[in-house]
Amino acid sequence: MAQFDYSGLETLADDLITEFGQTITLRVYTHTPVVATPWKTTDTTTDYTVSAVMEDFSSYEKSLETIREGDKRFLMAAKDLTVTEIKPDDLIVMGGVTWRVVEATLTSPGGTDLIWTIQARK
Repeated sequence: MAQFDYSGLETLADDLITEFGQTITLRVYTHTPVVATPWKTTDTTTDYTVSAVMEDFSSYEKSLETIREGDKRFLMAAKDLTVTEIKPDDLIVMGGVTWRVVEATLTSPGGTDLIWTIQARK
């Protein structure tokens, strides 16, 4: 059975988010255990400048327990993003406003990373 080629959708997602989104900074934290004292970590941050679309959650989504009033959804194309994991407590900075990642999901059909969907909160 032939496998679908998702590269066209990957390019389309990247093009649309670049055209209609805004430039943001994604700040990813890395916690590396110290060999001599593994209960302690060395923390570093890496900033990525990417395009993202910010949108509100629907009324229905806000009625669910995991979405709070004021939470936002950020959509980021995964095509040229070198980060492999976005975790809770990583940060998004857009227009001088900082948002904390609550949850991040990578849509990756057929092994092709298309888009990150991120729930974030001030």
